[in-house]
Amino acid sequence: MVNYTRLFPILCMNLKVFLKSDSNISTLLILCYILDKDLKAGVILIVTMTAMEAYKRFWTQGLNLHDRARRKEFWVPAGIHLLLYFMAYIVIGMYYQLENEHIYMTVNLIVNMILIIPMFSVTFRRLQDLSMPGWLALIVPVCYIPTDLPVDLLNVNIQLFADVIHLFVTIILMIILTFDGTEGPNQYGHDPKEEIDELNPRKY
Repeated sequence: MVNYTRLFPILCMNLKVFLKSDSNISTLLILCYILDKDLKAGVILIVTMTAMEAYKRFWTQGLNLHDRARRKEFWVPAGIHLLLYFMAYIVIGMYYQLENEHIYMTVNLIVNMILIIPMFSVTFRRLQDLSMPGWLALIVPVCYIPTDLPVDLLNVNIQLFADVIHLFVTIILMIILTFDGTEGPNQYGHDPKEEIDELNPRKY
């Protein structure tokens, strides 16, 4: 969906030129020229995005590390997957014993394998929308590595400290991802909230 409110001042300005002209024919030509010039220059339009479109882009842009992503592109899929995750655990708990950790570990592994690449991609692009290097998204998985090592390879106290660091870094990253992106274009691309080519709008 496109918000045409930014086109209104341009149309009013061109209409004002038309009304002030003495010759309707010549003014009409001037009006057409101005409109053509405005359109070729690329009027910035505001592009709105539905939750369904945001979730669709989570999968279709799963390998894209070159653009920017809006907050909705990150939080809508994250919320949906978190809800489905808990629902799956409830269903599993109804049919299997709660002490059966093998089932939970299997489900957790399958879900992580499916989501890890598109989730990293959208986090990468979300950071770029904030004018931050997308590779900062690697901090969370890197901090998680020590927490998953066997106890005999890592001291219990060190592993506990690694758990705290991992939790702290994750919370900080989640807070950062709630911020609005950089207004206008930055070094990673144009603002995903704006569409430059109003004659051929990009599908979101």
